Amino acid sequence: MKSFPWTKFLIPVLFLILCLNYFSGIPGVPIHPDESTQIYMSADVPKFLQDPSSLAFPGVKLQDDQLRYRLIDSPLTRTFIGTGLLLRGQAPTSIDWDWSKNWQENDQAGALPSADVLTMARYSVAWMFPLSCLFLFMTVKKLGGWLAALISVVLFATNALILLHTRRAMAESALICLLCASVWCLLCVDKRVWLAAIPVGLAINAKQTLFPLAGFGLLNMVFKPIVGISKINRFFQTVIFSAIVLLITWGLNPVYWKSPIPALQTGLDLRSELTVQMSRQHQNIFTALERSAILIGQVFIQPLAIGDVSNYLADTQKQTDLYYQNPVNNLFRGFIAGAIFLGLSIIGWGLLIRDLFSSRAKNKYPAGAFLTMTIGMILTVMFFTPVNFQRYYLVVVPFIIIAQAFALSSISTIIFRGIKKGLPLSNGSPR
Repeated sequence: MKSFPWTKFLIPVLFLILCLNYFSGIPGVPIHPDESTQIYMSADVPKFLQDPSSLAFPGVKLQDDQLRYRLIDSPLTRTFIGTGLLLRGQAPTSIDWDWSKNWQENDQAGALPSADVLTMARYSVAWMFPLSCLFLFMTVKKLGGWLAALISVVLFATNALILLHTRRAMAESALICLLCASVWCLLCVDKRVWLAAIPVGLAINAKQTLFPLAGFGLLNMVFKPIVGISKINRFFQTVIFSAIVLLITWGLNPVYWKSPIPALQTGLDLRSELTVQMSRQHQNIFTALERSAILIGQVFIQPLAIGDVSNYLADTQKQTDLYYQNPVNNLFRGFIAGAIFLGLSIIGWGLLIRDLFSSRAKNKYPAGAFLTMTIGMILTVMFFTPVNFQRYYLVVVPFIIIAQAFALSSISTIIFRGIKKGLPLSNGSPR
């Protein structure tokens, strides 16, 4: 008689519990004003279905704030939200949030979405959470086995930054899912490597912070070991990769359809002006050492940033208190826990570097590519983000979690081996 397959049973049960915790907590997340803006801009979906040309840049001076948002923001989140609201028969807010007004004034103007609309908008992007877990699991399993993969999913699904920021109707849910999908595709897909262009193209259109993925993708096309591929075939696959990324970006941004060059130039100018303005407003001038300390603080130690700035913290205090009542929402924050997990991250990276230079390793490319992407994303966040908002550091969290999973997996293996060696045989003699 076969024994019950506990592993195959417990892993799906654990995954179901993690998902239930994630989705059940969505309505209780304190609102962020940027959610109102995303919902407001989600009106582009019905406009696109009626008349796509109405969303295009007219080639002349900007006419309204909606056109400005189309030129400076990635479109995927508002597309998901608009589709979800449309399928549910709900209308987005018709007024954008005004940061110069107080909470009550915005509410009276109609900029504050109703509870039903806000919840539906959040679910319209939060559905990607299970996919994030799946892509993370498959990536880590390729790099370090099923135990490390399982640990990574648990760490990911209980990470306080992930739970707060990806539950909101903002870019972070799509950003994290498509980042995990891109990393998996770049590291684990050994045939038809150009397929990585699909998650990479979507990721770039989730948030501009992920633009370095396009560079990693091109490097992957050039250097990834592929059995039996000629140089000319590799060149054509690289062209296909680039073309797919461009086509996805073109298709998701109708603002470029009429006057692409003027629209692109105007968008770059507006984005540059916004970056300079935010940097000056928040005095974002730091040395490399200070930026490193800020990254460590935001990722490992600092309390959850319910709001990026303090304008409306008092107005969301009741929601914040209720959110904190669930201890899972704020696990492992603080100096002691942060120091422990920082140490685990360093150990994990050390193990990956050891494997990279080990003579026993058969395929060193995945570990080398992963470490390259890790370094690239950390440097991007440190030196190319206009302000030190906590949610901007979310792009490095999956890379850090993978390193922590490697460390915990190795530590667990050492402990299990020690226990196994110390167990007596059935006749009472030591092993």
